Amino acid sequence: MVFGLQVAASTLLLFTLSSCAWVPHCGLAGRARPLAGVAACRNTLKPLSDPDPRVNEWLKRYNFPPTPFAWRLELTATAETHLVYHLTFPSPRRYDTPECDTVHGEYYVPAAPKGRAPAVVVLDILDGSFVVARMIARHFAAAGIPSLIVKMPYYG
Repeated sequence: MVFGLQVAASTLLLFTLSSCAWVPHCGLAGRARPLAGVAACRNTLKPLSDPDPRVNEWLKRYNFPPTPFAWRLELTATAETHLVYHLTFPSPRRYDTPECDTVHGEYYVPAAPKGRAPAVVVLDILDGSFVVARMIARHFAAAGIPSLIVKMPYYG
């Protein structure tokens, strides 16, 4: 259930990043210097609710406040068709293990984007190797669609 919070936050961040033309165009793509910023959370999802109070108890886990959060991108790989960044941002939930308080992901960006494009969140198929997820993310990026692989806590 916690993973839903991370996917929601990741989706918000992905659309924030994919709407920014600066990532591949700013001239920083070939440098090792990390990029960082704050997701403003202006267009977050509406809180989930249900007429049944018991269902609302479960849905509250997925409603997180629309407060801004910091993110960081670090270039990890380049290819002819795409760039790969390591993405980190704070988890909307705190864990007993501090290492899990940071969400990690791989952000695949087309090497030569043609303006705004839809974006995709890619989830692994639960074997922990990320082989299929990375193949799919590379395919989308090569087709001009930014994609993000989100890694769950204690996984991979």
